[in-house]
Amino acid sequence: MSFTLSQINDRLGGTLKGDGQARVQSVRSLDEAGPGDICVVWQADALHAASRCDATCIVTLENAGFEHENVIEVADPRLALAEILILIHSIKRAEFGVEPGAHIAADVVCNEVYVAAGARIATGVQLGRRVEVHANAVIGAGVKVGEGSIIHANATLCPGVQVGRRVVIHSNAVIGSDGFGYQSSDGSHRKIPQVGTVVIEDDVEIGAGTTIDRATLSRTIIRRGTKIDNLVQIAHNCDIGEDCVIVAQAGIAGSTTVGAGSIIGAQAGVADHVVVGRRVRVGAKSGVADNIPEGDWIGSPALPAVRARRALNLIGRLPEIYEELRSLRKTCSALEEKLDQAVMNDTE
Repeated sequence: MSFTLSQINDRLGGTLKGDGQARVQSVRSLDEAGPGDICVVWQADALHAASRCDATCIVTLENAGFEHENVIEVADPRLALAEILILIHSIKRAEFGVEPGAHIAADVVCNEVYVAAGARIATGVQLGRRVEVHANAVIGAGVKVGEGSIIHANATLCPGVQVGRRVVIHSNAVIGSDGFGYQSSDGSHRKIPQVGTVVIEDDVEIGAGTTIDRATLSRTIIRRGTKIDNLVQIAHNCDIGEDCVIVAQAGIAGSTTVGAGSIIGAQAGVADHVVVGRRVRVGAKSGVADNIPEGDWIGSPALPAVRARRALNLIGRLPEIYEELRSLRKTCSALEEKLDQAVMNDTE
């Protein structure tokens, strides 16, 4: 399907310079774009390359001063890219119906849903309208899934989990497995039953292979609008705030609270019973061992970014600093000896 530049500009709310009736049918990168394509550029250093691009239209920053046959200027090109992709390359939803080979308990509530072959849906499950359950997904007893949510192939929702509306759970994610709770004594480890649940609020997306553990007694909660990457571990009793972003291979230990709007970088680790403030940004590979307030934090243990960068800059100079310190110690020792000798001479 193709769209006129006027149609695209109406969706973006930008400023169109050029032929509004020109049509595009795909979004491509600078090095691949040609006639019939639209290209989005937000880095200033890429605009020079864009001037040689054969794309029908370039979308870029307001007042960029970029010259091209057709240009749409917007306040936020990256947001514009998302809108254009949704418009031109929108993902087709599955047709409603249950494929042969799906296993659905007799009392499951489901109307206008799609269930693929191999999916297993246990007793007491409630599926909202336009829910999709793809091949070999497993939905345990008593699970509730809100309208418009998508459960991709091989994902598992353990018994009692609650999933809101328009949630996307990607392949091989496991929601509601037992929290890691043991009481250790005399060298042995006795399991503490995990009888709570997991609540996923509306508009959350959970990446492939991510695991979110059920609470010991109450609930682990992922609040509205949060986006979780692949291979993330969120332990029992955590409370992840609204509109957070948690990036690949991050691990959040039990009973931790993450404030709304925070970003946890790739491979970062957050210790148990920690409170991460609102709008915190934790850098990749950082280790959060204590409560941290708003702001940017990096390193392990995590420090305020400005302080941590100063410390990191010093690390490369440690051999030289050590040699300077040794030299200063020798100088101080020699001066002390001279001073002691002078004092002895005066007393004689």
